[in-house]
Amino acid sequence: MIYNLGSGKLQVSIVKFYGYTNPETNKTVESIDVLSHQTNTEFSGYEMDNRIAEVLAKKFLEKTKKTVSKENQRAWAKLLQKSSDVKETLSANK
Repeated sequence: MIYNLGSGKLQVSIVKFYGYTNPETNKTVESIDVLSHQTNTEFSGYEMDNRIAEVLAKKFLEKTKKTVSKENQRAWAKLLQKSSDVKETLSANK
């Protein structure tokens, strides 16, 4: 499975990797078949950041008894940045 969680959409592909020997050259050839591909424009990297931020805000409330809400734009922006950092840390691309 290969996925791309971009800023505006989620793309997922199911692929099959395999190798075979070319009878003419007697060399092994690596190949990939795409078995399925789907795109979802309703779930994106930005949406993931928001969902992580909501979880972090809940944990912050449980620990400190203080709320972080979208009304406090500065606090919410900091939380969104930390959420993006968490997402990038979990990514194999970083």
